[in-house]
Amino acid sequence: MKKLTVLILTAVLLISTVFTSYAVVDYIDEAIAAVKAKKDTIAVYNDMSKEDFKAAVQKLIPEEYNITLDYDYTSNFKIYNATAEKDGSVSANFLFTQKTGQKYDFTGHYLVRVVIPKTGTDVDAEAALEADVNNVLDALDVMNMSNMTGYITVREVAQAACKNGTVLSWKGGAVDIEKATTEKAGYFKGTLLAVNGVAETDINVKLTIPKLCLCNDVNKSDYFAEAIEWALQRNITSGVSETEFAPNNTCTRAQILTFLWRAVKPQASTIANPYKDVNGGHYYYYPAIWAYEKGMVSGNTFAADTPCTRSSTVMYLWKNAGSPDVGTVNTFTDVPADAPYAKAVAWAVKNGITSGTSATTFSPDATCTRGQIVTFLMRALSKS
Repeated sequence: MKKLTVLILTAVLLISTVFTSYAVVDYIDEAIAAVKAKKDTIAVYNDMSKEDFKAAVQKLIPEEYNITLDYDYTSNFKIYNATAEKDGSVSANFLFTQKTGQKYDFTGHYLVRVVIPKTGTDVDAEAALEADVNNVLDALDVMNMSNMTGYITVREVAQAACKNGTVLSWKGGAVDIEKATTEKAGYFKGTLLAVNGVAETDINVKLTIPKLCLCNDVNKSDYFAEAIEWALQRNITSGVSETEFAPNNTCTRAQILTFLWRAVKPQASTIANPYKDVNGGHYYYYPAIWAYEKGMVSGNTFAADTPCTRSSTVMYLWKNAGSPDVGTVNTFTDVPADAPYAKAVAWAVKNGITSGTSATTFSPDATCTRGQIVTFLMRALSKS
């Protein structure tokens, strides 16, 4: 009898230990409470977009909760713009999701509503306009210009910086552009008319287009020469100096994902920074978060200086293209059928983005150079 009792107690203890080891703390209620307590601190404004509102609410949730926001299917995102006489509001139902790594995730719902203060007097409108003008100048000051940057893109960047309802348009409908060359920088000039319904002003825009890399280390006969010119013209990348591109240097994870992000020009990511080794001071901050959101990178470590391999390159490009299934069987002896990159290799080869290193090998672990990467990018993006 004593032995049976001991066995039963041991079994209970083991079961308890197993369940305890897999226990995950539910932070949904705490996250909703944090949003409820701080929602009125969100700087909402007229014509605020769904994406900006969600990003603002997401910032109220402590990162350690590992909770993401999505609009509930019953969201009914609504915005009522404020006027000089009346407050406005922004509201939406949000779905809070906490990944558990088990069969079910923790979820919760909460309706967030924030008041947009009324615009008030003409003096308030002029102050709001002045604030937007300063925001525009700051945004344009850090804008990456290239010969391919058009007046529509410049206005869109400027308009996105207006947080107080200011509307921008090109005055006279014309801009002056001189393209950059390898000998001298170019420029972009124009005048934006800024109007907020009560006040208006002109914003004189003059942006420098950096001169092109002379690239003394790139010959016209090189296979990557066209791709390098394509990348430079679009400001996807630049040389390592005014005279060198370094096409044979190894390309890192941070570099290829930054090149791809610049080429694609995606909408701003709405998720929190998932990495412990990436911060806002890194040039690859936004590309890294975008790559995580697209499923190109996982985990909480980005490892920016990791050399980019042939397999990881085609995986990034394939996922950016939407992970199409081309239904093609690989003929390479070093690409197993169950390899996570097998479909990406088949897609890349079928679309002429790259080929094998021989008739029977792909060399998935071989590292890629800067010249190879821009060549793959040009070929892949011409297919999308």
